[in-house]
Amino acid sequence: MNILKFLSKECHFTLVNYGPNDLSTGYNIRKLMDNSKEIISYYTAKEKTEINDIDDYIDLLFLDFVKSFDEFVDIIKPPHNTTIKNIINNASAFRLDYKNKQIITFINERYDVILSYKDKYIRKGLKERTLDYILEFNKGLDFEKITNYLLQQHIIFFIDNIESLYPIVKKYNKGIMENLFDENVPFYKLVNYRFEDVCKLCINFYRLNESRLSQRLANKIYSFIKIEYDSFVEKEQPYGLVNNFKIMTRTLKIIKNKNYYESKEIFNRLEQLSNDFLENHGQVHKYEISNKEYINLIEKTEAAKLHDMDKVFLLSHRFDSNRLWASVLEEFNNQIEPSIIDMASSPTDTNDYFTLSRQQMNYEFIGKQSVNVAYWLTKDKIDGFFSVLIFNVQVLSSELRLTLELAEEMNYLQSAIATIYESDNTRQDILIYNTTFYVITLIERILRELFVYFEEDAIFNIEQHTMSKLLDEKSPIVNIVGQHQVNWLRFFLLKRDNIGFDLRNRIAHMRDISISNFNIFDLYRMLWFLTSTINSSLINSINKELNK
Repeated sequence: MNILKFLSKECHFTLVNYGPNDLSTGYNIRKLMDNSKEIISYYTAKEKTEINDIDDYIDLLFLDFVKSFDEFVDIIKPPHNTTIKNIINNASAFRLDYKNKQIITFINERYDVILSYKDKYIRKGLKERTLDYILEFNKGLDFEKITNYLLQQHIIFFIDNIESLYPIVKKYNKGIMENLFDENVPFYKLVNYRFEDVCKLCINFYRLNESRLSQRLANKIYSFIKIEYDSFVEKEQPYGLVNNFKIMTRTLKIIKNKNYYESKEIFNRLEQLSNDFLENHGQVHKYEISNKEYINLIEKTEAAKLHDMDKVFLLSHRFDSNRLWASVLEEFNNQIEPSIIDMASSPTDTNDYFTLSRQQMNYEFIGKQSVNVAYWLTKDKIDGFFSVLIFNVQVLSSELRLTLELAEEMNYLQSAIATIYESDNTRQDILIYNTTFYVITLIERILRELFVYFEEDAIFNIEQHTMSKLLDEKSPIVNIVGQHQVNWLRFFLLKRDNIGFDLRNRIAHMRDISISNFNIFDLYRMLWFLTSTINSSLINSINKELNK
Protein backbone atom coordinates (compact mmCIF):
# COMPACT_ATOMS: atom_id res chain seq x y z
CA MET A 1 0.00 0.00 0.00
CA ASN A 2 1.20 3.50 -0.84
CA ILE A 3 -0.40 6.92 -0.52
CA LEU A 4 -1.64 6.96 -4.12
CA LYS A 5 -3.41 3.64 -3.75
CA PHE A 6 -4.78 4.80 -0.42
CA LEU A 7 -6.33 7.87 -2.06
CA SER A 8 -7.32 6.15 -5.30
CA LYS A 9 -11.03 5.97 -4.52
CA GLU A 10 -11.16 9.74 -4.26
CA CYS A 11 -8.69 10.96 -6.88
CA HIS A 12 -5.65 10.26 -9.01
CA PHE A 13 -2.47 12.31 -8.89
CA THR A 14 0.52 12.83 -11.08
CA LEU A 15 3.74 13.34 -9.17
CA VAL A 16 4.69 16.34 -11.26
CA ASN A 17 3.99 20.00 -10.55
CA TYR A 18 3.61 21.61 -13.98
CA GLY A 19 3.46 25.18 -12.72
CA PRO A 20 0.72 27.77 -12.20
CA ASN A 21 -0.33 27.99 -15.85
CA ASP A 22 -1.13 24.30 -16.27
CA LEU A 23 -4.71 23.11 -15.80
CA SER A 24 -3.57 20.14 -13.70
CA THR A 25 -2.20 22.46 -11.01
CA GLY A 26 -5.60 23.73 -9.94
CA TYR A 27 -6.95 20.19 -9.91
CA ASN A 28 -4.07 18.88 -7.80
CA ILE A 29 -4.29 21.71 -5.26
CA ARG A 30 -8.02 21.18 -4.91
CA LYS A 31 -7.59 17.43 -4.39
CA LEU A 32 -4.84 17.96 -1.85
CA MET A 33 -7.11 20.26 0.13
CA ASP A 34 -10.08 17.90 -0.15
CA ASN A 35 -8.00 14.96 1.12
CA SER A 36 -5.75 16.80 3.55
CA LYS A 37 -7.02 14.96 6.64
CA GLU A 38 -6.63 11.55 5.00
CA ILE A 39 -3.11 12.38 3.81
CA ILE A 40 -1.97 13.60 7.23
CA SER A 41 -3.55 10.56 8.94
CA TYR A 42 -1.82 8.17 6.52
CA TYR A 43 1.66 9.52 7.20
CA THR A 44 1.04 9.88 10.93
CA ALA A 45 0.16 6.18 11.05
CA LYS A 46 3.39 5.08 9.36
CA GLU A 47 5.58 3.57 12.06
CA LYS A 48 8.90 3.98 10.23
CA THR A 49 10.17 6.19 7.49
CA GLU A 50 12.22 3.54 5.79
CA ILE A 51 12.50 2.96 2.04
CA ASN A 52 12.38 -0.80 1.68
CA ASP A 53 10.19 -1.14 -1.38
CA ILE A 54 8.56 0.79 -4.19
CA ASP A 55 5.55 1.72 -2.04
CA ASP A 56 7.81 3.39 0.51
CA TYR A 57 9.57 5.19 -2.30
CA ILE A 58 6.29 6.48 -3.76
CA ASP A 59 5.31 7.77 -0.32
CA LEU A 60 8.54 9.78 -0.30
CA LEU A 61 7.92 11.17 -3.79
CA PHE A 62 4.42 12.23 -2.83
CA LEU A 63 5.76 14.30 0.08
CA ASP A 64 8.09 16.12 -2.31
CA PHE A 65 5.17 16.59 -4.66
CA VAL A 66 3.06 18.21 -1.91
CA LYS A 67 5.95 20.43 -0.83
CA SER A 68 6.37 21.73 -4.39
CA PHE A 69 3.10 23.66 -4.13
CA ASP A 70 4.46 25.92 -1.42
CA GLU A 71 5.26 28.53 -4.08
CA PHE A 72 1.54 28.95 -4.82
CA VAL A 73 0.35 29.57 -1.26
CA ASP A 74 0.57 33.35 -1.58
CA ILE A 75 -1.69 33.43 -4.65
CA ILE A 76 -4.39 31.14 -3.26
CA LYS A 77 -7.35 32.98 -1.78
CA PRO A 78 -8.32 32.53 1.87
CA PRO A 79 -9.42 30.34 3.52
CA HIS A 80 -8.03 27.78 1.04
CA ASN A 81 -4.47 29.06 1.45
CA THR A 82 -4.56 28.10 5.14
CA THR A 83 -5.65 24.55 4.28
CA ILE A 84 -2.98 24.00 1.64
CA LYS A 85 -0.32 25.60 3.85
CA ASN A 86 -1.22 23.21 6.64
CA ILE A 87 -0.81 20.11 4.49
CA ILE A 88 2.46 21.46 3.05
CA ASN A 89 3.82 22.09 6.55
CA ASN A 90 2.89 18.56 7.58
CA ALA A 91 4.47 17.12 4.44
CA SER A 92 7.64 19.07 5.15
CA ALA A 93 7.75 17.71 8.70
CA PHE A 94 7.23 14.12 7.53
CA ARG A 95 9.89 14.61 4.84
CA LEU A 96 12.52 15.54 7.43
CA ASP A 97 12.50 11.95 8.66
CA TYR A 98 13.91 10.72 5.34
CA LYS A 99 17.68 10.92 4.86
CA ASN A 100 19.49 11.42 1.60
CA LYS A 101 21.51 8.27 2.24
CA GLN A 102 18.27 6.25 2.24
CA ILE A 103 17.27 7.67 -1.13
CA ILE A 104 20.70 7.07 -2.67
CA THR A 105 20.88 3.50 -1.39
CA PHE A 106 17.40 2.61 -2.64
CA ILE A 107 17.95 4.08 -6.11
CA ASN A 108 21.35 2.36 -6.43
CA GLU A 109 19.81 -0.98 -5.51
CA ARG A 110 16.43 -0.72 -7.22
CA TYR A 111 16.75 1.77 -10.09
CA ASP A 112 15.55 -0.87 -12.57
CA VAL A 113 12.38 -1.51 -10.56
CA ILE A 114 11.74 2.22 -10.11
CA LEU A 115 12.24 3.21 -13.75
CA SER A 116 10.18 0.30 -15.09
CA TYR A 117 7.36 0.51 -12.54
CA LYS A 118 3.86 0.84 -13.95
CA ASP A 119 0.74 1.38 -11.91
CA LYS A 120 -2.73 2.61 -12.77
CA TYR A 121 -2.63 4.87 -9.71
CA ILE A 122 0.30 6.92 -11.00
CA ARG A 123 -0.46 8.92 -14.09
CA LYS A 124 2.98 10.44 -14.48
CA GLY A 125 5.99 11.46 -12.47
CA LEU A 126 7.80 8.41 -11.13
CA LYS A 127 10.54 8.54 -13.76
CA GLU A 128 10.63 12.33 -13.78
CA ARG A 129 11.03 12.70 -10.03
CA THR A 130 13.59 9.88 -9.94
CA LEU A 131 15.57 11.71 -12.61
CA ASP A 132 15.60 14.75 -10.31
CA TYR A 133 17.14 12.59 -7.59
CA ILE A 134 19.66 11.11 -10.03
CA LEU A 135 20.75 14.61 -11.02
CA GLU A 136 20.85 15.84 -7.41
CA PHE A 137 22.66 12.85 -5.92
CA ASN A 138 24.79 11.86 -8.92
CA LYS A 139 27.98 11.83 -6.82
CA GLY A 140 26.62 9.12 -4.54
CA LEU A 141 24.96 7.03 -7.24
CA ASP A 142 26.37 4.52 -9.68
CA PHE A 143 25.66 7.03 -12.40
CA GLU A 144 27.29 5.09 -15.23
CA LYS A 145 25.35 1.92 -14.44
CA ILE A 146 22.05 3.82 -14.24
CA THR A 147 22.78 5.69 -17.46
CA ASN A 148 23.52 2.47 -19.33
CA TYR A 149 20.24 1.04 -18.06
CA LEU A 150 18.37 4.09 -19.35
CA LEU A 151 20.06 3.75 -22.74
CA GLN A 152 19.11 0.09 -23.07
CA GLN A 153 15.65 0.09 -21.52
CA HIS A 154 14.37 3.68 -21.72
CA ILE A 155 16.16 5.23 -24.67
CA ILE A 156 13.31 7.64 -25.47
CA PHE A 157 13.25 8.94 -21.89
CA PHE A 158 17.04 9.30 -21.97
CA ILE A 159 17.01 11.35 -25.18
CA ASP A 160 14.06 13.45 -24.00
CA ASN A 161 16.13 14.42 -20.95
CA ILE A 162 19.55 14.66 -22.59
CA GLU A 163 19.72 18.39 -21.84
CA SER A 164 19.91 17.78 -18.11
CA LEU A 165 21.80 14.47 -18.24
CA TYR A 166 24.59 15.37 -20.64
CA PRO A 167 26.46 17.87 -18.41
CA ILE A 168 26.84 15.12 -15.79
CA VAL A 169 27.74 12.49 -18.40
CA LYS A 170 30.40 14.87 -19.71
CA LYS A 171 31.68 15.52 -16.18
CA TYR A 172 32.07 11.86 -15.23
CA ASN A 173 32.66 9.89 -18.39
CA LYS A 174 31.92 11.16 -21.89
CA GLY A 175 32.48 7.61 -23.11
CA ILE A 176 29.09 6.67 -21.73
CA MET A 177 27.52 8.26 -24.81
CA GLU A 178 29.37 5.73 -26.97
CA ASN A 179 27.02 3.14 -25.50
CA LEU A 180 24.34 4.62 -27.73
CA PHE A 181 25.79 2.39 -30.41
CA ASP A 182 25.74 -0.79 -28.36
CA GLU A 183 23.77 -3.61 -29.97
CA ASN A 184 21.59 -3.84 -26.85
CA VAL A 185 20.32 -0.28 -27.31
CA PRO A 186 17.00 -0.22 -29.23
CA PHE A 187 18.15 2.48 -31.61
CA TYR A 188 15.22 1.85 -33.95
CA LYS A 189 12.94 3.48 -31.39
CA LEU A 190 14.82 6.75 -31.78
CA VAL A 191 14.54 6.59 -35.54
CA ASN A 192 10.82 5.83 -35.36
CA TYR A 193 9.80 8.21 -32.60
CA ARG A 194 12.49 10.88 -32.19
CA PHE A 195 14.06 11.14 -35.64
CA GLU A 196 14.23 14.91 -35.87
CA ASP A 197 15.33 15.26 -32.24
CA VAL A 198 18.24 12.88 -32.76
CA CYS A 199 19.28 14.72 -35.91
CA LYS A 200 19.34 17.91 -33.88
CA LEU A 201 21.38 16.08 -31.27
CA CYS A 202 23.98 15.31 -33.94
CA ILE A 203 24.22 19.01 -34.69
CA ASN A 204 24.39 19.95 -31.03
CA PHE A 205 27.23 17.51 -30.41
CA TYR A 206 28.99 18.96 -33.44
CA ARG A 207 28.61 22.48 -32.02
CA LEU A 208 30.02 21.23 -28.71
CA ASN A 209 33.13 19.98 -30.57
CA GLU A 210 32.10 16.37 -29.99
CA SER A 211 32.79 15.61 -33.65
CA ARG A 212 33.41 11.87 -33.32
CA LEU A 213 30.19 11.35 -31.39
CA SER A 214 28.28 13.54 -33.83
CA GLN A 215 29.55 11.62 -36.87
CA ARG A 216 28.92 8.18 -35.36
CA LEU A 217 25.39 9.14 -34.40
CA ALA A 218 24.68 10.57 -37.85
CA ASN A 219 26.06 7.47 -39.56
CA LYS A 220 23.88 5.27 -37.38
CA ILE A 221 20.71 7.24 -38.18
CA TYR A 222 21.56 7.36 -41.87
CA SER A 223 22.03 3.59 -42.05
CA PHE A 224 18.53 3.09 -40.67
CA ILE A 225 16.71 5.37 -43.11
CA LYS A 226 18.87 4.12 -45.99
CA ILE A 227 17.52 0.63 -45.32
CA GLU A 228 14.01 2.10 -45.36
CA TYR A 229 14.75 3.78 -48.69
CA ASP A 230 16.16 0.60 -50.22
CA SER A 231 12.90 -1.20 -49.45
CA PHE A 232 10.78 1.68 -50.73
CA VAL A 233 8.39 0.92 -53.59
CA GLU A 234 7.93 3.85 -55.97
CA LYS A 235 4.16 3.36 -56.18
CA GLU A 236 3.89 4.09 -52.46
CA GLN A 237 3.50 7.63 -51.13
CA PRO A 238 6.99 8.92 -50.33
CA TYR A 239 6.09 11.91 -48.17
CA GLY A 240 7.30 10.57 -44.82
CA LEU A 241 10.52 9.32 -46.35
CA VAL A 242 11.02 12.62 -48.20
CA ASN A 243 10.72 14.54 -44.95
CA ASN A 244 13.20 12.24 -43.17
CA PHE A 245 15.76 12.58 -45.95
CA LYS A 246 15.25 16.32 -46.01
CA ILE A 247 16.08 16.53 -42.30
CA MET A 248 18.88 13.99 -42.65
CA THR A 249 20.48 15.74 -45.61
CA ARG A 250 20.40 19.09 -43.85
CA THR A 251 21.98 17.52 -40.76
CA LEU A 252 24.73 15.79 -42.71
CA LYS A 253 25.56 19.02 -44.50
CA ILE A 254 25.90 21.01 -41.28
CA ILE A 255 28.17 18.47 -39.62
CA LYS A 256 30.12 17.81 -42.85
CA ASN A 257 29.34 14.10 -42.87
CA LYS A 258 30.62 11.76 -45.59
CA ASN A 259 27.10 10.57 -46.47
CA TYR A 260 25.86 14.05 -47.35
CA TYR A 261 26.07 13.78 -51.14
CA GLU A 262 24.43 10.37 -51.28
CA SER A 263 21.67 11.54 -48.96
CA LYS A 264 21.15 14.66 -51.07
CA GLU A 265 20.87 12.55 -54.23
CA ILE A 266 18.28 10.28 -52.61
CA PHE A 267 16.34 13.27 -51.30
CA ASN A 268 16.22 14.86 -54.77
CA ARG A 269 15.06 11.55 -56.26
CA LEU A 270 12.31 11.17 -53.67
CA GLU A 271 11.24 14.78 -54.02
CA GLN A 272 10.62 14.25 -57.72
CA LEU A 273 8.18 11.46 -56.86
CA SER A 274 6.11 13.74 -54.66
CA ASN A 275 3.04 15.44 -56.04
CA ASP A 276 3.71 19.11 -56.48
CA PHE A 277 0.48 21.06 -55.93
CA LEU A 278 2.15 24.39 -55.27
CA GLU A 279 2.73 25.57 -58.83
CA ASN A 280 -0.30 27.84 -59.39
CA HIS A 281 -0.10 31.16 -57.59
CA GLY A 282 -3.55 32.54 -58.12
CA GLN A 283 -4.75 35.91 -59.28
CA VAL A 284 -4.08 39.49 -58.32
CA HIS A 285 -6.00 40.43 -55.18
CA LYS A 286 -8.77 43.02 -55.39
CA TYR A 287 -8.44 44.84 -52.10
CA GLU A 288 -7.92 48.58 -52.23
CA ILE A 289 -5.20 49.52 -49.78
CA SER A 290 -2.88 52.47 -49.33
CA ASN A 291 0.74 51.52 -49.90
CA LYS A 292 1.56 54.44 -52.13
CA GLU A 293 4.57 55.55 -50.08
CA TYR A 294 6.17 52.13 -50.36
CA ILE A 295 5.42 51.88 -54.08
CA ASN A 296 7.07 55.27 -54.62
CA LEU A 297 10.09 54.03 -52.70
CA ILE A 298 10.24 50.90 -54.82
CA GLU A 299 10.01 52.95 -58.01
CA LYS A 300 13.09 54.87 -56.90
CA THR A 301 14.96 51.62 -56.37
CA GLU A 302 14.05 50.49 -59.88
CA ALA A 303 16.24 53.26 -61.26
CA ALA A 304 19.08 52.05 -59.05
CA LYS A 305 18.48 48.48 -60.29
CA LEU A 306 18.32 47.07 -56.77
CA HIS A 307 17.83 43.36 -56.26
CA ASP A 308 14.52 42.01 -54.94
CA MET A 309 16.28 41.26 -51.64
CA ASP A 310 16.86 44.96 -51.03
CA LYS A 311 13.26 45.73 -51.92
CA VAL A 312 12.02 43.15 -49.42
CA PHE A 313 14.40 44.61 -46.82
CA LEU A 314 12.63 47.92 -47.39
CA LEU A 315 9.42 46.40 -46.02
CA SER A 316 10.91 46.59 -42.54
CA HIS A 317 14.21 48.47 -42.76
CA ARG A 318 15.83 51.68 -44.02
CA PHE A 319 19.42 52.85 -44.20
CA ASP A 320 20.55 54.76 -41.12
CA SER A 321 23.17 57.54 -40.95
CA ASN A 322 25.94 54.93 -41.05
CA ARG A 323 24.54 53.38 -44.23
CA LEU A 324 23.52 50.27 -42.33
CA TRP A 325 20.08 48.72 -42.50
CA ALA A 326 18.02 49.70 -39.45
CA SER A 327 14.60 48.40 -38.41
CA VAL A 328 11.81 50.95 -38.92
CA LEU A 329 10.01 49.49 -35.90
CA GLU A 330 13.04 49.94 -33.67
CA GLU A 331 13.67 53.46 -34.95
CA PHE A 332 10.02 54.45 -34.58
CA ASN A 333 9.80 53.26 -30.98
CA ASN A 334 13.13 54.83 -30.03
CA GLN A 335 11.68 58.21 -30.97
CA ILE A 336 8.42 57.92 -29.01
CA GLU A 337 8.16 60.46 -26.19
CA PRO A 338 5.76 60.37 -23.22
CA SER A 339 2.37 61.84 -24.04
CA ILE A 340 -0.10 63.76 -21.93
CA ILE A 341 -2.78 61.16 -22.71
CA ASP A 342 -0.76 58.62 -20.72
CA MET A 343 -1.62 60.57 -17.59
CA ALA A 344 -5.35 60.11 -18.13
CA SER A 345 -7.31 57.09 -16.94
CA SER A 346 -8.22 54.57 -19.62
CA PRO A 347 -10.09 51.24 -19.88
CA THR A 348 -7.06 49.94 -21.80
CA ASP A 349 -4.54 48.10 -19.62
CA THR A 350 -1.09 49.69 -19.76
CA ASN A 351 2.34 49.55 -18.14
CA ASP A 352 5.52 51.60 -18.26
CA TYR A 353 6.37 50.38 -21.76
CA PHE A 354 2.96 49.69 -23.28
CA THR A 355 1.56 53.11 -22.48
CA LEU A 356 -1.73 54.13 -24.04
CA SER A 357 -0.04 56.45 -26.53
CA ARG A 358 2.58 53.86 -27.49
CA GLN A 359 -0.10 51.22 -28.06
CA GLN A 360 -2.13 53.55 -30.26
CA MET A 361 0.86 54.80 -32.22
CA ASN A 362 2.28 51.34 -32.84
CA TYR A 363 -1.04 49.83 -33.83
CA GLU A 364 -1.35 52.50 -36.51
CA PHE A 365 2.33 52.36 -37.51
CA ILE A 366 2.46 48.56 -37.81
CA GLY A 367 -0.83 48.65 -39.72
CA LYS A 368 0.65 51.08 -42.25
CA GLN A 369 3.79 48.99 -42.63
CA SER A 370 1.80 45.79 -42.99
CA VAL A 371 -0.23 46.85 -46.01
CA ASN A 372 3.03 47.21 -47.95
CA VAL A 373 3.22 43.41 -48.00
CA ALA A 374 0.30 43.46 -50.45
CA TYR A 375 2.62 44.88 -53.10
CA TRP A 376 4.43 41.52 -53.20
CA LEU A 377 1.39 39.26 -53.30
CA THR A 378 0.35 40.01 -56.87
CA LYS A 379 0.76 37.26 -59.44
CA ASP A 380 3.82 38.82 -61.08
CA LYS A 381 5.71 39.50 -57.81
CA ILE A 382 4.83 36.74 -55.36
CA ASP A 383 7.47 34.36 -56.71
CA GLY A 384 10.18 36.94 -56.15
CA PHE A 385 8.95 37.72 -52.66
CA PHE A 386 8.97 34.15 -51.39
CA SER A 387 12.23 33.38 -53.17
CA VAL A 388 13.83 36.20 -51.16
CA LEU A 389 12.34 34.96 -47.88
CA ILE A 390 13.56 31.42 -48.56
CA PHE A 391 17.02 32.66 -49.51
CA ASN A 392 17.26 34.95 -46.47
CA VAL A 393 16.35 32.08 -44.15
CA GLN A 394 18.99 29.90 -45.80
CA VAL A 395 21.64 32.60 -45.38
CA LEU A 396 20.62 33.17 -41.76
CA SER A 397 20.73 29.44 -41.06
CA SER A 398 24.18 29.20 -42.63
CA GLU A 399 25.45 32.30 -40.83
CA LEU A 400 24.43 30.99 -37.39
CA ARG A 401 24.70 27.26 -38.19
CA LEU A 402 21.01 26.72 -37.46
CA THR A 403 18.87 23.79 -38.56
CA LEU A 404 16.37 26.21 -40.05
CA GLU A 405 15.11 25.55 -43.56
CA LEU A 406 11.65 26.75 -44.58
CA ALA A 407 11.53 26.34 -48.35
CA GLU A 408 8.74 23.77 -48.25
CA GLU A 409 6.79 25.73 -45.66
CA MET A 410 7.16 28.99 -47.60
CA ASN A 411 5.97 27.30 -50.78
CA TYR A 412 2.92 26.04 -48.92
CA LEU A 413 2.26 29.53 -47.55
CA GLN A 414 2.56 30.99 -51.04
CA SER A 415 0.02 28.48 -52.32
CA ALA A 416 -2.33 29.20 -49.41
CA ILE A 417 -2.23 32.93 -50.14
CA ALA A 418 -2.92 32.26 -53.81
CA THR A 419 -5.94 30.20 -52.80
CA ILE A 420 -7.27 33.11 -50.75
CA TYR A 421 -7.11 35.43 -53.77
CA GLU A 422 -8.80 32.84 -55.97
CA SER A 423 -11.65 32.11 -53.57
CA ASP A 424 -15.00 33.83 -53.37
CA ASN A 425 -16.05 35.90 -50.38
CA THR A 426 -17.88 33.00 -48.73
CA ARG A 427 -14.63 31.08 -48.21
CA GLN A 428 -12.09 33.79 -47.59
CA ASP A 429 -12.54 34.28 -43.85
CA ILE A 430 -11.74 30.67 -42.91
CA LEU A 431 -8.81 30.61 -45.36
CA ILE A 432 -7.42 33.83 -43.93
CA TYR A 433 -7.91 32.53 -40.40
CA ASN A 434 -5.99 29.30 -41.09
CA THR A 435 -3.26 31.00 -43.10
CA THR A 436 -2.72 33.66 -40.42
CA PHE A 437 -2.21 30.95 -37.83
CA TYR A 438 0.23 29.17 -40.14
CA VAL A 439 2.28 32.35 -40.43
CA ILE A 440 2.34 32.61 -36.63
CA THR A 441 3.69 29.06 -36.39
CA LEU A 442 6.50 29.98 -38.80
CA ILE A 443 7.38 33.02 -36.69
CA GLU A 444 7.45 30.82 -33.60
CA ARG A 445 9.65 28.25 -35.31
CA ILE A 446 12.20 30.92 -36.28
CA LEU A 447 12.20 32.36 -32.77
CA ARG A 448 12.76 28.91 -31.24
CA GLU A 449 15.78 28.29 -33.45
CA LEU A 450 17.24 31.67 -32.58
CA PHE A 451 16.60 31.13 -28.88
CA VAL A 452 18.46 27.82 -28.91
CA TYR A 453 21.39 29.46 -30.68
CA PHE A 454 21.74 32.28 -28.15
CA GLU A 455 20.69 30.43 -24.99
CA GLU A 456 23.28 27.78 -24.16
CA ASP A 457 21.05 26.03 -21.62
CA ALA A 458 18.40 25.53 -24.30
CA ILE A 459 20.67 23.72 -26.70
CA PHE A 460 18.84 20.38 -26.75
CA ASN A 461 15.10 20.35 -26.05
CA ILE A 462 13.91 23.21 -28.22
CA GLU A 463 10.19 22.38 -27.97
CA GLN A 464 10.09 22.80 -24.18
CA HIS A 465 10.49 26.56 -24.32
CA THR A 466 7.21 28.43 -24.39
CA MET A 467 6.41 31.37 -26.62
CA SER A 468 6.24 33.49 -23.48
CA LYS A 469 9.86 32.57 -22.71
CA LEU A 470 10.96 33.21 -26.29
CA LEU A 471 9.41 36.68 -26.27
CA ASP A 472 10.36 37.70 -22.76
CA GLU A 473 11.92 41.16 -22.56
CA LYS A 474 15.08 39.48 -21.24
CA SER A 475 15.13 36.80 -23.93
CA PRO A 476 18.56 36.43 -25.58
CA ILE A 477 16.99 36.85 -29.03
CA VAL A 478 16.41 40.57 -28.43
CA ASN A 479 20.01 41.11 -29.51
CA ILE A 480 19.29 39.86 -33.01
CA VAL A 481 15.55 40.35 -33.52
CA GLY A 482 15.40 43.71 -31.74
CA GLN A 483 14.01 44.71 -28.35
CA HIS A 484 10.99 46.58 -29.70
CA GLN A 485 10.19 43.90 -32.25
CA VAL A 486 10.20 41.28 -29.49
CA ASN A 487 7.93 43.51 -27.41
CA TRP A 488 5.41 43.99 -30.22
CA LEU A 489 5.46 40.37 -31.26
CA ARG A 490 4.59 39.59 -27.65
CA PHE A 491 1.85 42.24 -27.69
CA PHE A 492 0.11 40.85 -30.76
CA LEU A 493 0.72 37.13 -30.19
CA LEU A 494 0.46 36.81 -26.40
CA LYS A 495 -1.04 38.49 -23.37
CA ARG A 496 0.82 39.40 -20.20
CA ASP A 497 -0.65 41.29 -17.26
CA ASN A 498 -3.81 41.61 -19.37
CA ILE A 499 -1.87 43.52 -22.06
CA GLY A 500 -1.83 42.17 -25.59
CA PHE A 501 -4.04 40.61 -28.24
CA ASP A 502 -3.10 36.98 -27.40
CA LEU A 503 -3.69 36.19 -31.07
CA ARG A 504 -1.69 32.97 -31.06
CA ASN A 505 -3.66 31.29 -28.28
CA ARG A 506 -7.02 32.70 -29.32
CA ILE A 507 -6.67 31.35 -32.85
CA ALA A 508 -5.21 28.01 -31.74
CA HIS A 509 -8.02 27.37 -29.26
CA MET A 510 -10.77 29.34 -31.04
CA ARG A 511 -11.24 31.30 -27.84
CA ASP A 512 -12.79 34.79 -27.72
CA ILE A 513 -12.46 35.08 -31.46
CA SER A 514 -14.73 34.86 -34.48
CA ILE A 515 -13.54 33.58 -37.84
CA SER A 516 -15.86 36.01 -39.58
CA ASN A 517 -14.01 38.93 -37.97
CA PHE A 518 -10.80 38.05 -39.80
CA ASN A 519 -9.84 39.96 -42.91
CA ILE A 520 -6.86 40.20 -45.23
CA PHE A 521 -5.25 42.95 -43.14
CA ASP A 522 -4.85 40.57 -40.21
CA LEU A 523 -2.89 38.29 -42.51
CA TYR A 524 -0.82 41.20 -43.83
CA ARG A 525 0.18 42.12 -40.28
CA MET A 526 1.49 38.65 -39.49
CA LEU A 527 3.23 38.40 -42.86
CA TRP A 528 4.93 41.70 -42.12
CA PHE A 529 6.07 40.44 -38.71
CA LEU A 530 7.38 37.26 -40.35
CA THR A 531 9.30 39.28 -42.94
CA SER A 532 10.57 41.77 -40.37
CA THR A 533 11.75 38.97 -38.06
CA ILE A 534 13.68 37.30 -40.87
CA ASN A 535 15.11 40.60 -42.12
CA SER A 536 16.17 41.80 -38.68
CA SER A 537 17.75 38.48 -37.75
CA LEU A 538 19.74 38.29 -40.97
CA ILE A 539 20.80 41.95 -41.03
CA ASN A 540 21.79 42.03 -37.36
CA SER A 541 23.73 38.77 -37.62
CA ILE A 542 25.71 40.16 -40.57
CA ASN A 543 26.24 43.55 -38.89
CA LYS A 544 27.53 41.87 -35.73
CA GLU A 545 29.91 39.77 -37.79
CA LEU A 546 31.23 42.85 -39.59
CA ASN A 547 31.74 44.69 -36.31
CA LYS A 548 33.83 41.94 -34.71
